[in-house]
Amino acid sequence: KEGVIGGLVTIVGFQQPKQDAWLMFYGAKIPKPRSVKKLSITLQQDDEPAQTLQVFNFTETRDVGAIAFAVPGLTALVNGMSDVQRFRLSDGRKVLLDIEWHSAAPIIEKLKQCAR
Repeated sequence: KEGVIGGLVTIVGFQQPKQDAWLMFYGAKIPKPRSVKKLSITLQQDDEPAQTLQVFNFTETRDVGAIAFAVPGLTALVNGMSDVQRFRLSDGRKVLLDIEWHSAAPIIEKLKQCAR
């Protein structure tokens, strides 16, 4: 919807039987396809160079689309997190989501215990 801002970041990961993990973003400006599809998305994290990646795109609700990045394991995902972190997602033409978290160090420590 026009005027809707904000978004959500979710991490999902498993240790057994496989070490699969996903970094997922939800937002009103993210495409909302009828069924899951692959999409090329440019991701910029903090001040790192932007990377264009293949992701899964799906509809979460009528107003919210989702993008899922496959990550090489929950441990790698959690170890890559920092106290303050910004993510900017674009489709090459426009920004789909620009989101940042802060004060995450205590949560990251708890997540590292889960990733053991």
